[in-house]
Order: sequence, then C-alpha cells, then structure tokens
Amino acid sequence: MKSIKIIVATIVMSLFVSTGLYSQEIKVLIESDFTGSYPGTISNWNNTSTLDNSIEFTQGWTCADGVFGELINNAFGFYVNGGSYNRTTLAQAITNNQYLSIKFKSTGDLLNLNRAEVLLGVNRIGYHSPKKYAVFTDKSPFIEGNELFVLSVDNSGTVTEVKGNFPGEGFENVTDEMQMRVYVYDAFYSRHASSIESFKLSTGDLEAPSAPLNLTAVAPNSYSVFLNWEESTDNVEVVKYNIYENDVLLSSTTQNSFSAGVYIANTTVMFGVKAIDKAGNVSDVSNNVTVVTTEVINDNERSPLGINLSGIADFSTEHQFINLLKQARFWGSVDAPWNHFDGTNGRPTAAEMVASNGYLKPGKTGSVIVLANDTWPTKGVDYVCLWEGDATVEIYAADKRIGEVSNSGRIVFTVPNDVVYGSLQLKVRSNSSTNPFKNAWLSELQFEENYKDQQNPDNIFNPVLISNWEAFKTIRFMDWMATNDSEVSDWRNTGNYEETAASGINDFAWAWKGVPVEVMVKLSNKMNVEPWFCLPHLATDEYITEFATIVNRDLKPNLKSYIEYSNECWNWQFQQTHYCLNEGANVWGENDNLRYAKYYAKQSINMFNKFYDVFTDKNKLVRVFSWQAAGNSTIFLDLEHGDWSGKAYTQADVIAIAPYFAGDLDGRGDYGTGSPALHMSVDEILDHCEEYIKNENTTWMTTYSKVATDRNLSLCGYEGGQHLVADRADLSLPNDSTAILLDKFTQANDHPRMKDLYIQYLNMWKDNGGELFCNFSSVGPHSKYGQWGAKVYENQSRIDAPKYDALLTFMENNEIWFPKEATLDYEEVIADKYNVSVYPIPAKDYLIVENPISNVFSVALFDMIGNLVFQKEVYNGKVDISTSAYKKGIYFLSIKSILNSSNKTDFVKVIIE
Repeated sequence: MKSIKIIVATIVMSLFVSTGLYSQEIKVLIESDFTGSYPGTISNWNNTSTLDNSIEFTQGWTCADGVFGELINNAFGFYVNGGSYNRTTLAQAITNNQYLSIKFKSTGDLLNLNRAEVLLGVNRIGYHSPKKYAVFTDKSPFIEGNELFVLSVDNSGTVTEVKGNFPGEGFENVTDEMQMRVYVYDAFYSRHASSIESFKLSTGDLEAPSAPLNLTAVAPNSYSVFLNWEESTDNVEVVKYNIYENDVLLSSTTQNSFSAGVYIANTTVMFGVKAIDKAGNVSDVSNNVTVVTTEVINDNERSPLGINLSGIADFSTEHQFINLLKQARFWGSVDAPWNHFDGTNGRPTAAEMVASNGYLKPGKTGSVIVLANDTWPTKGVDYVCLWEGDATVEIYAADKRIGEVSNSGRIVFTVPNDVVYGSLQLKVRSNSSTNPFKNAWLSELQFEENYKDQQNPDNIFNPVLISNWEAFKTIRFMDWMATNDSEVSDWRNTGNYEETAASGINDFAWAWKGVPVEVMVKLSNKMNVEPWFCLPHLATDEYITEFATIVNRDLKPNLKSYIEYSNECWNWQFQQTHYCLNEGANVWGENDNLRYAKYYAKQSINMFNKFYDVFTDKNKLVRVFSWQAAGNSTIFLDLEHGDWSGKAYTQADVIAIAPYFAGDLDGRGDYGTGSPALHMSVDEILDHCEEYIKNENTTWMTTYSKVATDRNLSLCGYEGGQHLVADRADLSLPNDSTAILLDKFTQANDHPRMKDLYIQYLNMWKDNGGELFCNFSSVGPHSKYGQWGAKVYENQSRIDAPKYDALLTFMENNEIWFPKEATLDYEEVIADKYNVSVYPIPAKDYLIVENPISNVFSVALFDMIGNLVFQKEVYNGKVDISTSAYKKGIYFLSIKSILNSSNKTDFVKVIIE
C-alpha cells in the first residue's frame, strides 16, 4: 500500500484584498401581492404593488399576448398554450410571447441592482402547469442564453417561494427605464394554469463574506488529505465554501471542513477556500496550503485482509472506472431511459434494439442513465463524452440538457454544483445505419487522453479505487461479477444481445452482466492482489474453461486465484440456491432435503477440476467451499460421490464462512413486536454488537476452525462485518419504524465505537483459527437495505469512516499469520546438482549459502514480484547475506555455478521473518 506523508506550507495573506464589492442597505423596491387583481392582456396592475420611493412603475404588471389571464383565488392567474406531447421550451416561450412583464425607473436617485433579489410565490394548479420561470431584462436581447436566471417550481397545489439574483455587475447606476420579463414555460397541454401570488424585488446584498481563516491540511491516514478552516462571517448568510485545487475549482461544501480525496504519490498540490453568500458574493481566498505527497512502499502480500468490491451500478457511490459508461443502466427509450428495451408495454425487445456488445444496433436510438440521483464523483468540473460514428448525442443532468453535438464525436460539459437530485443521462437522438454510435467514453475531462488506449490498466481504473484498497491482500469479485441471481451461462457469442452470454472487455457497459475476466485480472495485476472469483451458477463447462484459460494466461505468476462456485448457495433469497435444490433432485431425488447442499459440492468440484485441467501451476489455485456461518457444512464436506475420489473436502483447500455480527437486530422479533433495536439506544445497540461478537461469533469461529483443522482445510471469511439492516422493521408497527431503525443503525455505524468493535471482531477471528478475511464491502451509502460499505462514499476520509479505519488499523498491527508455505530444514540439500545448503530457514537477520564442493558460484535473491534485492559472485564456498533490512515475506534465491558451462540455474524458495 502507499503511505502518503504531507508537508504543509501555509502562506498567510499580509493584507485583506478587497473583492471590489461594497455594502449597501438592503431594502424592498417593489412588492406585489396581486390581491383583487383580474388578469388581462396589456393591463397595468400597479394598484396591488407597494413601491419604494426611489422607484416608480412606467408599466404595471401585464401579460403578453401569448399568456392568457385567468382569475384564480384572487391572484395573478394565467395559462399558456402547451405542447401536446412534450413540455414547452424556453425557445418556444420566447417565440410565442409567453411572458409577464413590468417596467420601472428611478425617481431620481441612482439605482444599484447588482445582486438584486427576485422572489416569486408560485402556485402551480396542476402537474401540467408551467414549471419554469426565466427572468430577463431589456439590457440584453430577449433570446435564450441571455436570461439572468431560471426559477423552477416542481410542487403543485401549494404556493412555493423561489428566489434568484441579478448578476454581480452590469446593473449599477440604473437611470433609464428598465423592462423585466418573466417567461413561463415547461408546460404540458393547454389551460393548465398557474398563479403568481407574490412578487418582491429587493436591492442586492453586495457585501462579500470574510475570507476563511487558518486553512490547514492534515493526513488523518495514509491516503487522504483533510482540510479544515475557520467559518467565514457575512452580513446575511454564508451558504457554501468553494475548494480550489491548484487554483481550479475542485468541489463545494456547506461545512468548514472537507476531505480532498486521494492523491498520487510524489506530487505537489495547493489548496485554497473561498466563502459564498446567499446572493452569490465570493470572498477572497483563504491562506493557501501546499501538500507534498511522498510514497512509501509497504507490500500488501503480508496483509491478512481482503475486500469485497461493491457492485457496478449507476446508483453506486463508488466509481471504479474512469469511463463512467461502464456503470450505466440498460438502454431505454430516448426520453424515458428508465423504460428499458424489454418487450413490455409495447416497447421493443433488447434483441431488436441492442447488439451483442451492448451498443445500439445501427439506426436505433435510445438513452441510458449513467449516474443516478446525486452520485456524481465530482460536481462543478468539466466532463467529456467521446464516441465514434455518426450520431446526435445529448447529455442531461437532472432533466436539463447540458450538452448536445451532432456527428462531431465530442461533448464537453459541466455538471452544475447546485444539482441536488437527478440523474446524468446520455441520449442518442439519431444513429447512422452505416456508421453507428460506438466506442463511447464519458469521464472527467482530465482523463480524456485515456480514451486513446482503453486497454491499458492505468487508463481503466479510477485512481481512488486503487488508493482505497491497495493495502488489501485479496479482492473478492462477487458483486463485480453480478453473481447473485445471474442469468449468465454461456461464453461470449455474437449476434443479438443475449443476457446469457459473458460480457466482453469492449462492451458498452459492465453493470448488466458483470465485469469481464480480463478487467478483473488487470486490476489484480496492477494492485498486486489475489483475485477471488465467484463464477455464475449456470456457467457451462465451456464458460469455466475459457475463464480459467484467461486467468492462467494473464495473471501475474506470484498471485494465487481463489475460485468459488456462485455465492451463498445455502441462502434461499438467491436463485442459485433454488437451482441447486432443483438440479439436486435429478441426482439424489426430491425426497432428499439436503440435495441443494450436495449439488453445490458437485458443481463446485466440477468447476475445480476444469480449472485444474487448465492451470499450469496447480499451487496457484485456491479451491473454496463456502457455507453459512451458523450452518453445518459437513453435510457436503464429507459427501462421497462417484464424480470424485474420496470425500468432497479432499477436493478443496478452503472452507469459508461469513460471520456477520448483530444480524439478530434485523429481525421482526417475536409475535410481531418488531426489531428489538427499535427500543434500544445507540449505545445499547453497540453493547449488543459487542456481546454478539463475544458469544455467537466466537461459537461459529471455533466450530468452523475445528471443522477446517480436522479436514486439513484453511478457514477463511468470504464476507463479514456488521449486519444492521433496517428494512425489516415489523409492518404492524407505525409507518416510520423503518426510518427510526435506519437512523439508529446509521448512528451506530458512524460511531467511533464501531472501529473498536471491528478490531475486537477481527482479533477474535485471528485468535480462533481464522485466516484470510474479506470484509463486506468496499463502499456503499447508508440505506435501509444495509450499511455494508467500509466507506459511505469513495472519497470519505479515514477519520470519518470508523469501519475503514478499523480495517487499516488491524492490517497495520497484524501481518499475515497464516502463510501455510512449506519451510525448508537446515539439513535439506537444496540444489543436488551442486550440493548447496541454504540456512537458516526461516531467516531472520542473516541467510547462509554454502557449497562444500565448489568454492566458486554466484547467488541472486529476488522478491516475490521479481525485483533483484541481492547479487554476488562467491569464490570461497560460502556467503552470508544480511536480511535484517529486507521486508518479511517469501523470496527466491538463484544459485548458479560459475565454472560449469551449463546455463542451468537452481532456485530456492526462502522465507524471511
């Protein structure tokens, strides 16, 4: 893993530099309530407005000829002619004169309308009423793009107040008459009315907040940079802070602290912060802090922990790939990407619309949800979409189009900082029949060059993914392979899109059928981690053989592969368990209640054998049986069957369990009383977790440790951690019981005590015979369906993530205790050819190589990944190698006679402790 150290140099501003803005009295210039008014075209309604003595109407409120007045609850009611099938656009509103307007001027004093605030109280009578209100003035032509701001009202049936501000410059010293127009649009059908029940124009807040003071940067862990500063002050209200990295906007936050994420080692990064107030005034920058990251290599081969990576999905808060399209949802209709091509409700089928590689077929159009809701990696930065082919492509963020290009193959766009809820969508509006949309890419603009070589591991994986998990020994790819309920059975085919075919490295997305084996191998090689594969339960022998062939060919030779048949074939919520039950009836009969477990063993051993047939080095294969921690795995471990020799356990290397703690708090309780946690405090929940670890967990661990020891198997954890799930609150309880439970479980997961519980739990695992333990899982949000992630979001700092902090702390304090590698005795002759002895093994402070027959030979010592750490030619028959400075681990010693003309070299495996 990489350890990052930082050097913080603070540059203090010697003088406060003015922003050029100045304060002025904030006062209401116009206030309209429209009481008693009856709308009519070209009618002045100034009788319902209160004016400050510095301003006067030259034209009261009017409707233009594209807006139809209507009396609604004694308010300023109106409607517009809407579209029959699509909501109206701003361009249509401008063309059709669909606006409300007033004109005013100063009574003598100069008006300063910089940052002036406009408030509208809008009541949309129905869902199809106008939703958008674009504010213009006649200082610029009334064309799209010149609007000062757009106010959006999503609610209907109630008055909603929305506010916007004039720009910070260009509206000072107003003397001439000014017209202000409010164009109304985003309406559907006609005669669906809205009413404006209040209007207020106030002078602007021109006073910028104070600059944030005492910005500091600390490294709370080996991976993150954490920023902190003193809160700014303002005459009205500070609403957010902008964080700048090397003078470029990085992100925004409402807090006075920020986790700046993970940075590549040996780089220099400068940070600064500015405060933003309610009117948009920007403070001067804080003092700058400069962070220099330094890399220290710690070999993860000595780590005792693995991690289950979270699944690939548009709603994930972990973005594993630079190309965000790889996590996109399946194709759907152009204007309704959630209506997938699935043949239902008159929609076309996937086979009709989508090719075997997941791209739209030539001439077909559609759209996908790339990122759901507010899960963008970073807002306020530039993104790029690239593709080949002749196609019209649009990008939408939160239902607003933010990029459109036809046939150029490139869009650059920015996801606005103020997007709170809504998806990022890619729409293919037109698609050539001869040169269709293909080879698509969507990433932050900084990664655009990666598009040119998409097979290079450096260009595939998000650097944050690498930094978060490079300290771990093993990655379990169960969710990456979409293992649970998988429909994949066949190896890759051609032709129509087929859900049963394995995904390919050039597929449009990997979220639908799982990540290709080549990509998982590339990540394993790049991170030097041992992969744990969970093959789909329907996989054919051809699929298994092809998969194994790629792993054997491409995985680094120092890495082992863990292989597991499906996942939790004891868990009845998954289709794979029912499959084993049904297929087991063909072998053991329908009356055998254990047939699902027996068939699981049968299919696992079939998979093991297929890998064995392919693998060059059988020692690089770890065959895994997995079973319920509270269950009885001997029902299949001791099974004998004609497809193999001896008992089933002799065909495997590992029995793995998932000893979660506090799962009993998920349940609905006895007689519908609900989860017991509903009646517990957060401290009591944590106390319960501790008792569960001491009792239930310890019992499972000791029981399985004996099962493993008796059968010469290793005991591993395929999953584990806390199991606080809130969606099982009893339905007979009040409707908010799930919300109450979720809040308590969230507080428990975020509590500092959770770190202590995890460390206690892992120590219990170690002390009771457990070996490799794979935490579940990497990153995931707080949800009623579980709080599985060690981190809630990928850039969360270690100090804010107690479970992640616990995993790293445990690895830092506990090197691997289960090498299970064969050691060599002092007396053993290592190289018969030259009668060479190597001792002591394991070595601690020194290693001796001795050749009593020939005084002349050469030695070289290599680490596990092939790096040369020692080399010497020997002329006196013996050499002492100091090993005190070497890291603990497995090394290879090469021995070669200098006098012998043969090119043969003998290698000896040695262990240094």
